[in-house]
Parts: sequence; structure tokens; C-alpha cells
Amino acid sequence: MDNQHPDYHQTSDTANKINYKILQKRATLVLQSVWMMGSPK
Repeated sequence: MDNQHPDYHQTSDTANKINYKILQKRATLVLQSVWMMGSPK
């Protein structure tokens, strides 16, 4: 992973540090990849 902040996975790690735009892009990539792998050719 990249762009980790200093308190990543610590008790001070809070939801406001999530980059939701990047999270959405990565989730979309995973969904589309799995969809393509599971679709018949």
C-alpha cells in the first residue's frame, strides 16, 4: 500500500483519514476484474 499515514492501524486512526475517491476507484477495479473473470467468453 502507499500513502500510509503515521497512525495507520493505531488507536488514533480514524475514518476521516480515508480517501474515499481512491477507495471507490479500487473497489470498482476489483468488481470489474472479478466480473470479467467470472463471465463466460
